Amino acid sequence: MSRRIPIEVKIIDVQKRKIPSKHYVYVIKVSWSDASVNVIYRRYSKFFDLQVCERLTIVCCSSFAGTVKSQQ
Repeated sequence: MSRRIPIEVKIIDVQKRKIPSKHYVYVIKVSWSDASVNVIYRRYSKFFDLQVCERLTIVCCSSFAGTVKSQQ
């Protein structure tokens, strides 16, 4: 069985919700390598966590590859 990986991620909507308290939810469409598609719903805080995690991963991977240079 091959491992499925995300091919494309799109924000398709932002919804304002009031229950249990006022907040915004991102509607995210994820297309996978096996041609399946999922729609997921995430609050801003979780979406922000994903962005921070993604940036840290890029920086860490780049530094191991030797492509990140310190700015002076």
